[in-house]
Amino acid sequence: MKHLFLYIGVLILSTIACNAQKTEQVESREVLKSNKTSNNFKPLKTVFELNLEADVNNDSILTEQEYRDFQFVGIRRNRFKEFSGYYKRITDIPYAAGGEEHQKLDVIIPVNRTASSLPVIIFVHGGGWKKGDKCDGYPLLDDFLKEGNYIGVSINYRLTNEAKWPAQLHDCKAAIRWVKANAEMYGIDKEKIGLWGTSAGGHLVSMLAVTANNERFEGVVGSHLTESASVTCAINGFGPSDLMLEGTLLNKVVYNDFSDPGYNVFNLIGVEDLKQKAKNASPIYWVHNNVPPFLSYHGVLDEGVPIKHSDRLHEKLKAKGAKDAYLLRIENMEHGHGGGKFTETTRYLFNFFERFLREKPIKIDAITTLKQP
Repeated sequence: MKHLFLYIGVLILSTIACNAQKTEQVESREVLKSNKTSNNFKPLKTVFELNLEADVNNDSILTEQEYRDFQFVGIRRNRFKEFSGYYKRITDIPYAAGGEEHQKLDVIIPVNRTASSLPVIIFVHGGGWKKGDKCDGYPLLDDFLKEGNYIGVSINYRLTNEAKWPAQLHDCKAAIRWVKANAEMYGIDKEKIGLWGTSAGGHLVSMLAVTANNERFEGVVGSHLTESASVTCAINGFGPSDLMLEGTLLNKVVYNDFSDPGYNVFNLIGVEDLKQKAKNASPIYWVHNNVPPFLSYHGVLDEGVPIKHSDRLHEKLKAKGAKDAYLLRIENMEHGHGGGKFTETTRYLFNFFERFLREKPIKIDAITTLKQP
């Protein structure tokens, strides 16, 4: 018994010592973080040179804390985690001359950029076409931009309380044309443009991919109509592909089940010619064999937008002869990306962009199943 008590005592003391060591390590990391300034840390020096306004106390020194606080200027802090990378962020750039409040985009440039001309990832936010903001893409883009190999662009578009379909698609195409027209100014390779959208943004990205250079869908938004809205590759994150798919979305509304998320589609396309408009706004009906490299990822447990939207879109792409079509099925994920940390899902998306935007020889299986931690 005496030996048992002695063992328990040693175990308790070891645990306390271990916890104390972990606490000390955390505290030392925080001290190290707080000691970073533009005088002793090159990325902060570069950020300071690009964003003088971040030095809020005007002492000619940019601290780590000032940079972190500066990230949240003009965005919804409760929807945004801190960057782990260091960036110059140019916000609220209008991509349509005289455009409305939501016809704006942000450019995010890593200060450790690895080349004078970089591929760009354009992010399109979700929110049922009725809400959401370009800053929603920041925490997702961070993992892709922080190594300095990509530039990020996150765009807003007119929501359903401002304009009906196809205004949302026209806005996104105008944003792509703006990026191409201004590529040299920001050091963007206009021949290497990747799209990424989630939920309603995934739907828009899918439409952008399948209707590139289709005059019926181009619209006349913006000042760069001579530029093409075509892209190099696209990622659809759990977006609807068929607004009339039996038992989902608008199909429920058509048959008098005015429930969310079906009602979101009703808000998007309006009342008149409901069924025809729903088909015209569905990516699956516009698939062809020249669709650029395309990846859908989707949670098997998604009830808001069931995974059969991505399953059937992938099947249609393969049936039409699309050369590079991929599907990532995530077994234990519901509707959403699956968290802000770097996961196996993120790695799969990262590899997709690495292959098609940076031409890395990475093998990607046509259909993959993962479990999200």
